[in-house]
Amino acid sequence: MLKPGGQYLFFLVMNLLLMPGNFFSQSKTADSLLGRLKNAKEDSNKVNLLNDLGWEIKEHNPDSAILLSKNAIAIAKKIQWNKGTGDAYNNLGAYSYLKAEYADALSWHTAALKIRTLTNDRKGIAASFGNIGLVYRMLGNYSMAIEFYFKALKIADETGDLKLQANNLGNIGVVYRNMGNFDGALDYYFKALQKTEFLHDKAGAVRHLANIGIVYYSKGDYDKALEYYFKALKRDEEAGNKNGMAKHLGNIGAVYQDQKNFDEALAYYSKALKLREELGAKNLIASSLGNMGKVYSLKKNYSKALEFCKKSLELAVAAGDMDMCKEDHEHLFEIYAATGDFKKALNEFKRYISLRDSLSNEAATKKTIQTQMQYDFDKKSVADSIKNSEAKKFEEIKHGHEIARQKTFTYGGIAGFLVMIVVAVISFLAFRNKKKANIEIARQKQLVEAKQKEILDSIYYARRIQRTLITSEKYIEKKLLHLRKEK
Repeated sequence: MLKPGGQYLFFLVMNLLLMPGNFFSQSKTADSLLGRLKNAKEDSNKVNLLNDLGWEIKEHNPDSAILLSKNAIAIAKKIQWNKGTGDAYNNLGAYSYLKAEYADALSWHTAALKIRTLTNDRKGIAASFGNIGLVYRMLGNYSMAIEFYFKALKIADETGDLKLQANNLGNIGVVYRNMGNFDGALDYYFKALQKTEFLHDKAGAVRHLANIGIVYYSKGDYDKALEYYFKALKRDEEAGNKNGMAKHLGNIGAVYQDQKNFDEALAYYSKALKLREELGAKNLIASSLGNMGKVYSLKKNYSKALEFCKKSLELAVAAGDMDMCKEDHEHLFEIYAATGDFKKALNEFKRYISLRDSLSNEAATKKTIQTQMQYDFDKKSVADSIKNSEAKKFEEIKHGHEIARQKTFTYGGIAGFLVMIVVAVISFLAFRNKKKANIEIARQKQLVEAKQKEILDSIYYARRIQRTLITSEKYIEKKLLHLRKEK
């Protein structure tokens, strides 16, 4: 991985991109991305350009795509941009998957998941779950594949992402089909088809229609298989998708072959071959030629069967398709044996056995890798479980302290409230007593005032009597004096 500030690896990649001979077989998109990348500053935009360019060239140049993503990680970490780091890790997982380096793919996708979990990137988390599920599926670890697909589906349901729901429903269907649970596979394929039809996702709908046809074919229900293969074929014809059309035509040919309708089988295999020759995919051309060779052999037209099987083998070798080579050697052995050429038959049988054993060893190696990965995963799960358990205990202790603290506050609050109530009651009683005292004082005051008024009134009355009496005495005295003078 590039270290921030180290430019050697980056310039190496740029030199590879610009090498004569069209190293990257560049598309217009790749040319455009490269042009923008040359003068880009080391920021999030440059990280995106590196990721996008790597994704554009991944099919033909996964090694160079890996170098681009590692450079993107170095820059993303330098600028502390987690999303860019997570996207680059995700791309590295995809490139390793393309190279069938499944242990590396799982490691990169797990790293992407960790980053996306830290940033709570729900869509990214779901994508990482799905990618991890895909790796496990390729390793034949269907229980783990199902587990991660359902995790991705759960997020899709929670976020209401219908496209993500459809993709994961379809993925679950594939795993069930691989496990031989055909009814379960059909259930999930039909659910996925319903979602894609609602979304008007034509490509997704065709994929699910074809998969439904494959399941019916596996169940031996050839009429249903043809029904869904023809539905898929019609959709791809309308879309002009030659690759899809060739695939459906080949599937239809296989159904007719199993029904022993050899002429119809040859007609559809021939149509598929013509389209694949236009597309130029050697391994797919080899497959169509091999299929036609099988049918000619079943028709006992051994000269034609030999012709097509030899052509198929030649292209399979050129394409490096060992599975196809194995099948071709097996068919050539059967043809030579049927025609009495036992020497050639023995040679073809030896080659078939050699390839079969080689592929079996490869499968055993893959199984060993799967077992080791499962062990590592279980070990990590246990470690995570212990870590989570310790974290849980810490949280419980912390929660206990918090509850105790809250209880202290609660009891203190209650005590304070009770004191307030007591003070309020005392104050109320004191106020009531004071009020009663004031009323009594006022009543006493009124009584005193009434007594005082009564006394004053008596005094005033006596004074008036006195004045009356005083006037009468003077009057009598005056009268007496007058009487004396008259004498």
